Amino acid sequence: MISKTHFFSLLIGLFLIVSCSDDDTNTDGPNGTGTPATNTNYFPTNLDSYWNYDVEINSTATTNPEFSTDQLTVASIDNSSFTLSANNGLPPNGTMSGILISGTLTNTNSTLSLNGVLGLPAELVDIIDFDITLNNAILYDTTAPNNSVLFTMSDQVTQDIQGIPLTLAYEVQSTALNVYDTITLNGETYTNVVASEITLNLSAVATYDFNGFPISIDVLDPQDLLIVTSYYAENIGLVHAESQFDYEINATALAALANIGVNLTIPPTGSGTNVQVLTSYGPQ
Repeated sequence: MISKTHFFSLLIGLFLIVSCSDDDTNTDGPNGTGTPATNTNYFPTNLDSYWNYDVEINSTATTNPEFSTDQLTVASIDNSSFTLSANNGLPPNGTMSGILISGTLTNTNSTLSLNGVLGLPAELVDIIDFDITLNNAILYDTTAPNNSVLFTMSDQVTQDIQGIPLTLAYEVQSTALNVYDTITLNGETYTNVVASEITLNLSAVATYDFNGFPISIDVLDPQDLLIVTSYYAENIGLVHAESQFDYEINATALAALANIGVNLTIPPTGSGTNVQVLTSYGPQ
């Protein structure tokens, strides 16, 4: 007969075995909640791969939401690198679609990187009209800790705005958000999902000559102009993306520019969202 002492020792031993077994399959990964499997692919590509999305666009410039679709297809593959195209050569409607098709993507077991461009919101074309070149920009890394910076770059460019030089300083950064064992997005449950974020911070300063003295006007104070959050599911690819666009032009700058004959045709503030949701895909 087993004594009570031995019985409780046996129970404790069984509990520890079960606990260790559970940890082996569900241990939190470096990102917090999920454990990415090794040698897996969060953006599988074949020449016949495709992804279909519903896209919803909201903006302060329009009264009602705009609804459209995107189809991404693989345009070329070269070893671990590939390119995507959208909508049979027509412009994409999703913000993240536009980023993904802008250049060459390179896939590893844990990362997806891009040599491409980040286009700026069309709402600001009156004062900002350039694209940002991205070199080896890491879009996700399944082994990175939560909130760690994956990629960052900064630069400045000077443009002419109605005869006045406008210097724009910007910083692009991608950040690891999380790896989820499971997550439900728009009613669909996915397993092993990595989430990441791209942020564009931008400021703008106009300079004009006043009787031989340079005067600077802060048109845009430093602000997060664009934030894009993306979710990639194991063996599927991009399943969901949300972008938030906001800007606020300095009210004092508007008055100062008007005094020297520069009249901006865009509203002093603006915002918008762009959400794309995976509806179907194949074959992977």
